Amino acid sequence: MGAFYRLIHAEADGLPGLVVDRFGEVLVVQVRNRGAEEMRGLWLPALIEITKPAGVYERSDMEARSAEGLDKRTGVLHGAVPEVLKVEEDGLVFPVPLALAQKTGFYLDQRENRRLFENMVKPGDRVLDVFSYVGAFSLRAARKGASVLAVDKDLAALAVLERASRPLGLDIDVRGGEALPILEELTSRKKPFNHILLDPPALAKRQDELPWVKRHLVDLLRPSLSLLEKQGWLWLSSCSYHLGVDQLLEVARRAAADQGRRLRVHTITYQPPDHPWSLHVPESLYLKTVVFQEDSLPISSNRHLSSNPVRHPHSQPRLFRGCFPVGQKLFDRIRQRGGDAVLVFGIGQLGAFNLVVAKSNLDQNRGDAGVAQHVQ
Repeated sequence: MGAFYRLIHAEADGLPGLVVDRFGEVLVVQVRNRGAEEMRGLWLPALIEITKPAGVYERSDMEARSAEGLDKRTGVLHGAVPEVLKVEEDGLVFPVPLALAQKTGFYLDQRENRRLFENMVKPGDRVLDVFSYVGAFSLRAARKGASVLAVDKDLAALAVLERASRPLGLDIDVRGGEALPILEELTSRKKPFNHILLDPPALAKRQDELPWVKRHLVDLLRPSLSLLEKQGWLWLSSCSYHLGVDQLLEVARRAAADQGRRLRVHTITYQPPDHPWSLHVPESLYLKTVVFQEDSLPISSNRHLSSNPVRHPHSQPRLFRGCFPVGQKLFDRIRQRGGDAVLVFGIGQLGAFNLVVAKSNLDQNRGDAGVAQHVQ
């Protein structure tokens, strides 16, 4: 973790309502509820005594304080705090102005995801970083030799990204504005991306907001999937407790069906160890990321396939033709036994895949699909 990590993670560390992030010699604190506020005279002196920081800065400007009748508070609590906080991560330096920053200044909880992402990027890849903030993902991709477009409505954050990239000689394109219209505009250019990252802010702060949030995510995912290169990678994150992994999978499934794309779940990650998850406080697990890979079926060149392929009785009308990815050996064996073949699958009423092997007649005078066998 180095010198930049979460020092206190509220309830999960036994200190409800108190969050402390360490940025080298500076601590940034958030006081989120009345209990932590009332005990300020106890925890603040103890924190300074134990950690001996050069300075302590408060960013208690979240809406949760208003719900408890507390005013928002920001400013220096102790010592000397620079106006611009230099955040270092794996050789990258981000000059973040504390007064303009989001939350405590930098999203330390995505550290391990950023490392995983950088390992997956290859020189020449095209990367779209949506909700980029100061571009911690973008910079990692750029130094691997990727072409990067960072999108965020926070212009001050994009300015930090530009300042961070300049000393490294990295060229990153930035677009300021709302994510959805930018995504929709990008689809008209028909230039696909190898990696697309969607890391929106905490959209669902209450359970009753989930239906709207899921519709919004589907709206974001549709153009994102249109922009995704074949075998490309889609990163979808949620930093809201109410929006869990099941909901992320659901919205991705809905958007993929709308766009006629097929996805494979590559991995699911959670917050790093310095943001502990207490079994007894479910809300302490808040960050979830699903990494999908585009998993399209190769298009069959079989000109003998009927325009009305065999369908399972319970499958929906939308079918995908081509080789189901169960291994080239299996496909070759089917071809050896059947002369020419195509695999067809439909999505059943329960979401299960129905696989049909349609054996075509090699006689050019026949255009029907011949005998078909349903494979469970």
